[in-house]
Amino acid sequence: MASEYRLIFFDQNEMCRALIEYNRQRRTPFPPGNLKKVVIDRDRLSVTIQIDKDSGDVDKVTFDAASVAAALIVYCRDRKIPLPAKSAKEMRLVADRLCFLIRIKGTPAEASIAVEYTGKMVATEAAD
Repeated sequence: MASEYRLIFFDQNEMCRALIEYNRQRRTPFPPGNLKKVVIDRDRLSVTIQIDKDSGDVDKVTFDAASVAAALIVYCRDRKIPLPAKSAKEMRLVADRLCFLIRIKGTPAEASIAVEYTGKMVATEAAD
């Protein structure tokens, strides 16, 4: 059975936009201020966003891996980035960027077709 693997990378701006929109949809908006810093926990794949307030204080908003994945799925859906419904989706950190690893399993080969592997060629014939 053939399988397809695809990686979809998100830059820091896209990830922040996705998380801000996710919070807005859940009616938990970000505190006012300027986004200053984004920290991705390599082990847990959680994301913490530091927000500098006008008063000089700093707020931190942390998202667990499940919330980050949900935000990125919504981000992809809203921007028409295809994510097959029946695929396995894993969030990974590759080269300091979050990405989705999409795994699409192929359909099993027809049981009625016999496949014989020879040295250089592949021969197929219908089974009786």
